[in-house]
Amino acid sequence: MSVKISVLGATGYGGGELIRLLSRHPGVELVAVPSRSREGVPVSAIHKNLEGLTDLRFSTPSEDELAERSDVIVGAMPHGASAEVLAPLVDRGAKVVDLSGDFRLRDAATYARWYKREHPRHDLMQHAVYGCPEAHREAMRGARLIASPGCFATAINLALLPAA
Repeated sequence: MSVKISVLGATGYGGGELIRLLSRHPGVELVAVPSRSREGVPVSAIHKNLEGLTDLRFSTPSEDELAERSDVIVGAMPHGASAEVLAPLVDRGAKVVDLSGDFRLRDAATYARWYKREHPRHDLMQHAVYGCPEAHREAMRGARLIASPGCFATAINLALLPAA
């Protein structure tokens, strides 16, 4: 049985790379790559390196359709935009992984200090599980909202984890 995954923000570099990796995974079925501005356009028209690897096209499913069709929804959007787009999906009961920094911090004041904007959904910040499987594997299994750590944080966490 395949895990059905939708990728939001797939027109960007991170989203394209995620599609490349997931399209080769035998346990994954990519079900949607939403884009309002690119509806109907083949993903490979934007990401030339995906030509011949996927026949996916950008689409515009509703939030309800995304939540219903996807086992996991991954947000590959910039900080600030991600929380606003992903929060309604979490509200609908979808399992969401955010690649931006929008749910990495638990404190709204700290978020505002680092990202120079108010977080749109303070209530969800406390529920996000920091997605470093080496440290939080069990918590991630049941989480509805996973905050993917950034590359620097991952390198530092993995280097210091044995000492902790």
